[in-house]
Amino acid sequence: IQARDALAKEVYSKLFDWLIGRINVSLAGDKKAKIKKEDTSIIGVLDIFGFETFDYNSFEQLCINYCNEKLQYHFNEHIFSLEQKAYKEEGIDVSQITFADNQPTLKMLEEKKKGIFAQVDEEMTVPRGSDQTLLTKISKQHDKHPAFRKPGVKTNYERESFTVVHYAGPVMYNTTGFLEKNKDKLSDDLEKVITGSKSEFVSKLIPASAGGKKTGRGTMSGKTSIGSKFKNQLNALMQTLNATEPHFIRCIKPNDEKEGNIFTAQMVIDQLRYAGLLEVCRIRQIGYPVRKEFKDFYRRYNPTIKPGVKDVKALTARLEADGLLPKGEYQLGKTKVFMRNGPYNELEAAREIALKDQAILLQSYARRFIMRARYLKYAKTIAAMQDGMAKRDYEKLKSAIQDAGDLPHGGKHLTVFADAQKVLRRLEEEMAAVKLLTDAIEKRDYSLLMGAIGRCEEMKFSPPEVKKAKDLKKLIEEERAAVKALAAAISARKLDDLKVAMDKVSKLKKTDCDEWKQAETLKKRLLEEEEATKAVEAAAKSRDLDKLKAALAKTTEMGVKNPAVEAGERIKKEILAEQQMEDDGEAEKIAAEREKKVAETKKLLKEAAASEDEEKIKEAKQKVLEMGVSGSEVDKLLGAAEKMAGNKEIVEQLNGAYETMNSKAKSQNGIEKPMLAPLTAAVSAAKAAGFDDSSEEFKRADELLERMKGQLVAQEELKKALASGDFDQLKSAMERGQELSMATSDLQAVIDKVRSMDQERPHEHKPREEVDMDEDEFERQRKENMAMASHERYNFRKYFRIRADGDYVKNTYFNKKRVLEAKLSYQKTQIPRSIIELDKDLNKVAVAVHKSLLGYCGEQMMSFPATLAQDILIKGLEQPELVDEIYVQICKHLTNNPKPESVGRAWQIMCMCVGTFPPSSDFEYYLLNFLIEHLLVPGLVGNYARYSLRRLEGMLIRGASGFVPNIDEILAYKERPPILATIELVDGTPLTEDLPITPDLNVDKVLEICTHFLSLKDARASSFGIFVKDSPLQEGDAMPEGAAASAYSAARLENTDEHGAKKGEEQIKITEDGPQRTPRPLRGKDFMGEVVVQMTRQRRHLSFVFKRKLFLPNADKASDDPVYSRLMYLQAADEVIGGNIPIMKEADVVELTSIAIAADSEKFPSTEAALIEAELMEYIPVPWRPKKTEQNWARAVLASRGKVASKSLDFLQNKYVEKACKLPLYGMSFFFVRKEQGGPDMIAAISHEGIHFLSVSRVLRQTFKYSDIHRWGGSSTQFWLLVWDAKKNTKARMALFTSQARDMSALILDYALLAAEKPAAKKK
Repeated sequence: IQARDALAKEVYSKLFDWLIGRINVSLAGDKKAKIKKEDTSIIGVLDIFGFETFDYNSFEQLCINYCNEKLQYHFNEHIFSLEQKAYKEEGIDVSQITFADNQPTLKMLEEKKKGIFAQVDEEMTVPRGSDQTLLTKISKQHDKHPAFRKPGVKTNYERESFTVVHYAGPVMYNTTGFLEKNKDKLSDDLEKVITGSKSEFVSKLIPASAGGKKTGRGTMSGKTSIGSKFKNQLNALMQTLNATEPHFIRCIKPNDEKEGNIFTAQMVIDQLRYAGLLEVCRIRQIGYPVRKEFKDFYRRYNPTIKPGVKDVKALTARLEADGLLPKGEYQLGKTKVFMRNGPYNELEAAREIALKDQAILLQSYARRFIMRARYLKYAKTIAAMQDGMAKRDYEKLKSAIQDAGDLPHGGKHLTVFADAQKVLRRLEEEMAAVKLLTDAIEKRDYSLLMGAIGRCEEMKFSPPEVKKAKDLKKLIEEERAAVKALAAAISARKLDDLKVAMDKVSKLKKTDCDEWKQAETLKKRLLEEEEATKAVEAAAKSRDLDKLKAALAKTTEMGVKNPAVEAGERIKKEILAEQQMEDDGEAEKIAAEREKKVAETKKLLKEAAASEDEEKIKEAKQKVLEMGVSGSEVDKLLGAAEKMAGNKEIVEQLNGAYETMNSKAKSQNGIEKPMLAPLTAAVSAAKAAGFDDSSEEFKRADELLERMKGQLVAQEELKKALASGDFDQLKSAMERGQELSMATSDLQAVIDKVRSMDQERPHEHKPREEVDMDEDEFERQRKENMAMASHERYNFRKYFRIRADGDYVKNTYFNKKRVLEAKLSYQKTQIPRSIIELDKDLNKVAVAVHKSLLGYCGEQMMSFPATLAQDILIKGLEQPELVDEIYVQICKHLTNNPKPESVGRAWQIMCMCVGTFPPSSDFEYYLLNFLIEHLLVPGLVGNYARYSLRRLEGMLIRGASGFVPNIDEILAYKERPPILATIELVDGTPLTEDLPITPDLNVDKVLEICTHFLSLKDARASSFGIFVKDSPLQEGDAMPEGAAASAYSAARLENTDEHGAKKGEEQIKITEDGPQRTPRPLRGKDFMGEVVVQMTRQRRHLSFVFKRKLFLPNADKASDDPVYSRLMYLQAADEVIGGNIPIMKEADVVELTSIAIAADSEKFPSTEAALIEAELMEYIPVPWRPKKTEQNWARAVLASRGKVASKSLDFLQNKYVEKACKLPLYGMSFFFVRKEQGGPDMIAAISHEGIHFLSVSRVLRQTFKYSDIHRWGGSSTQFWLLVWDAKKNTKARMALFTSQARDMSALILDYALLAAEKPAAKKK
């Protein structure tokens, strides 16, 4: 056994040596290159075993400790030589420095002939040598050596041992087995075995033995002992070490338990001692361990004396004189000062005191500078406010008030600040009043002018615009009076009055009014009537019959009736009588023609009045004046037209009163009841005139009036709340004021008070308790929340906890205006402080949250964006006080953000947040309002908003999830969008409506949710799947809600349109030239979000259907689970009625139809008419419907009524499924395919048996069992099979054209996996 072990060890040793040699040759590069030895360099790492001392120490420990002793000597010699060299270079006397030399110990161990190792070798050659005789000889030889101790006498172990005092301490070595362990046990015979090996490699591991004389003990003189080998190898190592520049690393083991945070002091001290480090420290300590270069020494310690000196010698002299550097404790070298530790520590302490004094001095100057700068800044801000008030400079005053945020307490305790705010609000009111005046002057709106002038008078404000407005008002009044007089003259039809009125209007340059045009027409008409009348009078006077006839014809044509015309008519008759002539009747013809035109004019006027078209009324009125039509009917119609003109004035009054009141409502002082009088009067007048909410002007004026009445009440509530100081009362009054969009100083004071008290009061963010409610109650509460949140008051910018502008830009010294502009809108830089008021610590966290938000949204280059999003969610969950701040930051980032990619990322964060934690009860309506505003935004944003709203609504009512997505789930948001999925059963009944599906949920997980919703307990539930039914969008069709996520992912948003197509490229469209598409079975690893994106890009409608996907043999037995039974019945009925499963016999059609009607009806119809009314034909399979009339089908089904009418629902459903299972194509999934791209359609049906090819009429043509299919696959357009052709006895490839190739491949794989699982299940 010893020989065997020796051989194994020797072979292992030689193999190790060979391997080292090979590695060195490989590292050396070209083996043939000749490199001189002096040109070679090495870098070596020597990892040695440490000093060993155990309860039992033998020959192995002696070798190890001898090696450590040798290396320690090298270490001591190197360290001491470095010390000596350093002192020598600087000229320092170190004659008194000594160190412990372990050379005697090494000599005792390795000395030739007399050393312990030599004695062990010698004892091996001595006849009858033994371990005991060896111990005796060693003790005798080294008895008086200081590093040797004789064997003890107390125990056998001590009597058989000697002790060596090493540098690390004494070690007792037991000599038992020394000689045996020192032997090289590989005999000559074993060497010959190796060298004689047939393997050339093995034979060369050991060179051939050189031979030698045999000793009496059978050892060869040419062999060396283990000890000699070890000593020779160690000497070779030391030669290498001595030729190198060594660097030492000492590893200290802190404890034996191998655990962290445990430090065993004694164990560490022992290791430091064994490693010789304590000796090194001693050497350094008795010398001068602290060395400082002159420059460094002078710089560090010159401040310790006052006054300072110029050089190091003077400095050391002063320090020595001051007792800080005692004589003999330091020496000056050539470039350094050498010190011992004591003086060095005292110098350092003195330096710290000196630096502290200097630091205090510097701090005092710095504090003085800072406080003076602050004072000057404060003074400048106050002076700016005072100057702004004095000069009434709006921009300067506004800027100064913003700067007041840097004042203590935001300047709120200063009278000048309060006065400045009042003046600023006054200036804003004055600016609003001037704008109102300017608008009224530009519009020449009399009602608006009256209101604007009245507003200025109420404010006791008289800008230059007031005089202009008053002058314009006076002018308008004169114009109106002149126009009114003109209208009266038109009505009176008096030429002289008309001329006077027209002259006055002309002087006022108001000839652009409608009355002027009418007056001109009437004037022309009156002049024509006057001329015609004079012609009649002249002809009558001359009694010229022809002239008289002509003159009278003219007046008849014009419809003029007056005494002169009547006299002319009498004279005409007299002349005709005198001349015995008959009247030619021409006058009657002219009169008839006139009546016709008058009738047409009246009709035109009537139509215009009925249409209430202002232009038509003007045109008709002009025609009346031209024709000279008059009478009660005409007056009535003209009265209606006048009423419209009056309505126009009422509208003007409403608009004027509205604008004026709206301006008053924005006053910092609020409104008073008398101020409502003009608006009240205008609304009352409008109501009296028949106005209602159909008039937009009346509606908004009436709403404003009601709001102003509410404001009067709210103003009182604000005053009472301020007086009470109660938080709840203040908050209620504030919300009421915000709801009315008030801008009074009292409201601002209440907001400030609420904000201040909100900071002081404790915030208890209790988790929302889950509320148990039914769907109807949930829907009712959801609608109430939506209605409430839709109000303008809940715009997130109006949240009362948002910091005031001055507070937000506090300590911001540059670009304050730009910082304020971006306070509640997108910015790509970090915010200066939290947006809502938070304490100091949370403020820092809020700024860090915004940095993470910018990093995730890609505004700043940061590593691992998913971890940034997760950090935001964790902070919001662990620190509820931050939740509102997080939501406000997201809303801010999404406001006016021009970057689509950044918008997409921010909405992703929103989706995650609303699924993790709810906002506070204070902020929930503000967040809902933000989401509602974005619901109708097209594309990705609208989809995100709908998803976020749905998640948030559920959380607000049913409680928070507290779930933080992991990194993979967050990364999924970059791959696909979250969606709201409506999943239906085969009959169209919704299984889930708007179910929020996060991007990480694949179809398998959604199926688990569906089975949970259905309480589906049958073991065959795993065979169900989700199918996608899709159809192309027609022109003009809207995209389905929730599907506008096609612009995904966010990284591609910038180059896509709202449908996800690349800009400048045509959208993806699936042509309908290929085979038809059937419902697509989704794989378990598919993601529904990706399906939505794909279908949207292809502009196709889609719906998700939950139904059975896999049908295995002998797996259709009736179930005890009623849900499973119902699902199977619905699916079987859908397949049969839709014609997917053909029925060959009419009797089977009648039986299945009667079963289905009985299952779906509470009472089976008893008459043919009742059956038809119950939509009988919807139950007849589609292929069979044309074969009979409704009446004939009803008659046939009614004949089967008795067999099914009294049966239970379970029996009927199971019976239907049982019948359907027997049909040949039951349980198959159908796909339309083509052999050639333009060829006819055929059907590929996949079942648990294999693939069946059918005609379109469902006639079986060919079947390939799975055992015949070697491989299969699919692309976007082709499905292929590699099948075994039994006739040709070879494999054949079949390719088919279809857009559902991947669906077919996945379904075959599902069946193949099930087939593989089945034998495994049987074995179990």
